[in-house]
Amino acid sequence: MRIKRKLKTVHDPKMGSTSAGVKRKTGTKKTGTKTTGTKAPVKTGTKKLDAADKDFNNKRRKVLKDRATGSKAKVKGGDIRAQFNARKSAHAEKVKKLEAAYKRYHAGVFLLRMRWSLLVAMVLFLAFAVLDSISLPPEVRDGVLGIRLGLIGPMLLLTWLATYRKRLHPYLQRLGGVCAAVCGLGIAGIIWIARTHAFPLPYEGVILATVFFYFLTGLRFAVASLCGWLTFLAYLAVELISGLDAAVLLYNLFFLATANVIGSVGCYFLEYATRQNFLALGLLQDLAEKDPLTGLLNRRAFGERAEAGWRHAQRERQPIAVAMMIAAHRILAETDRRTGRFDAVGAVASTLGVGFLQRAG
Repeated sequence: MRIKRKLKTVHDPKMGSTSAGVKRKTGTKKTGTKTTGTKAPVKTGTKKLDAADKDFNNKRRKVLKDRATGSKAKVKGGDIRAQFNARKSAHAEKVKKLEAAYKRYHAGVFLLRMRWSLLVAMVLFLAFAVLDSISLPPEVRDGVLGIRLGLIGPMLLLTWLATYRKRLHPYLQRLGGVCAAVCGLGIAGIIWIARTHAFPLPYEGVILATVFFYFLTGLRFAVASLCGWLTFLAYLAVELISGLDAAVLLYNLFFLATANVIGSVGCYFLEYATRQNFLALGLLQDLAEKDPLTGLLNRRAFGERAEAGWRHAQRERQPIAVAMMIAAHRILAETDRRTGRFDAVGAVASTLGVGFLQRAG
């Protein structure tokens, strides 16, 4: 009580009495700091501005960090170009493997057609040889029969026998192309022998051989087109050397070129449809034999391959081994199936699958 009284009695020349001064001081403090809402909205606004600035600064730091890491990657030896080259080489390797698989598929699908077409060609050439021996004069007959029976016939026979040799199946396209080229050049040689002896031998045999190349032998587009147009050039050279009339030669070349164009287009669409079938069968096989999450072979595919391997081992009298591996890791057990678990299992499976294919190949 004494202290309060003493405070009340103190006089301040600036503020008057102590009681009034105290009240004014307390009032100014309340108005300046607490009671008046002058600083409260300023604090709220500054908080919002600080949050926006913080968010902007975070985004800016992230962009600068990404740019810095990108520049560092570029400085480190052209990382972008290296990644592009790596992806390009990986894509080229995949295309190469896919093309090799298509060649095996094509050889398997058209193997039976090639055998029968070569057999039919041999029969037809023998029939033409009989006809030539009856109808041709002796000076023309000897040369024509020599080409038919000494060159074309043996070439057809050798190619037909090659279709029964499994080791030669990867080279059947080359062998078939060589056989077709020899047949076409042989027919052009027969026409040249007839022209040198002034015998009017029809040229339509060249058209028959061209159609045979494109549609019956099972040759792919590139090989068949090469053989067809090579035969066309050989016939043109023979007729130019023999001095055939220009008008007759023009019509003959027009019909032969038309046959080549039709055969090339037809052979192209035939190969295109074959490639589509190959890709569709591959997709269906993957859907039927592989698990969509891990990429592993399912039970059915594993059983088929195990049975085939067992039969091969029995036939070749070789030992066979079965390896079982359990990929156990804390990540595989803790992570969810949709996030990382099956990705890790798929990586292990793909690694083992590549190794198995390389050893089997």
